[in-house]
Amino acid sequence: SPIFLAIIVVGGIMSVSSVFTLINRENPVCHSSYWLLFVGFTLVYGSLLAKNYRILQIFKRDKLRIVVIKNWQLLSFVGVMVLIDVLLLVPYSLNSSCGTPDNTL
Repeated sequence: SPIFLAIIVVGGIMSVSSVFTLINRENPVCHSSYWLLFVGFTLVYGSLLAKNYRILQIFKRDKLRIVVIKNWQLLSFVGVMVLIDVLLLVPYSLNSSCGTPDNTL
């Protein structure tokens, strides 16, 4: 379905754009590179996994019959995966010293 293709494209753009935020290592920009990379990766592979799950549910039966899996069910799966990313990234962003000078030489 086209909605998942759009999500895959947005996730890919987010992942690639995370490289450009590595140029400036100041604190907010440094954290944004992690957020863009991890959330973009989850959007891409979460959408692919959801689409494959739909195909698995259709073809795993002995007899081929109509199986209805709505887009909102699969979008909720991708949403839960992104929520897990957010729950992991928030404590990391709050506790990390990203972008601060390291004076432990």
